[in-house]
Amino acid sequence: MDAFAARAGAVVVTLLAAAVASANPPAAAPSAPAPAATCTPDTALADAAYRELLAEIIDAYCVDAIVVSSLIGHSLDALATRLPTYAVIHDHYPLWPTLHRDFGDARLAFDDAQRARDLAAAGADSEFANRDPKHWRAIRDATVAALRGRSVLTVTDVAGGERDGAMIVLVTENNRVRMRINPAAAKASRLTISSKLLRPAEIVGAGGAP
Repeated sequence: MDAFAARAGAVVVTLLAAAVASANPPAAAPSAPAPAATCTPDTALADAAYRELLAEIIDAYCVDAIVVSSLIGHSLDALATRLPTYAVIHDHYPLWPTLHRDFGDARLAFDDAQRARDLAAAGADSEFANRDPKHWRAIRDATVAALRGRSVLTVTDVAGGERDGAMIVLVTENNRVRMRINPAAAKASRLTISSKLLRPAEIVGAGGAP
């Protein structure tokens, strides 16, 4: 394991341990009611306590990079530390509220109407309690806004992902994986896509297909 991986692992473990300790304080004396645990059921747009905790961890451990393995139970403040940030989007969360969705289904538009239908159809065992489409649209928009304008390369295999600002979209056609690349989206984040990568790809966005 290289030095960066070791530091990143330590940061993730420390952050999780601190968050758990904050959300689950020691039990009170038997004569007093136990304090209610505070937690984020999905992803908070902003949270002052989370931001303060994260700043303390960064300062105490001299953190020089952030690895966000999941935003579930966290705040979008994790994307706004001004440190180099590596973000992993699992199951397209939080861009979509239902996990394990078939994003390759060309019959679905994955628009506001589809989001509302998916939330309405979610069963009692759904991962998240909030079923308000406006809540999830706000999280989606805030996440995209947090990533845009930063030097973060976004890659997805979601059909039509370039419409959400993805720079590289992986498309399977005839059992082969092809790339759709949006150089304009990369340029907006101060990134340059290699000509070797552009050559075999389909160019979309400004100067390419709509």
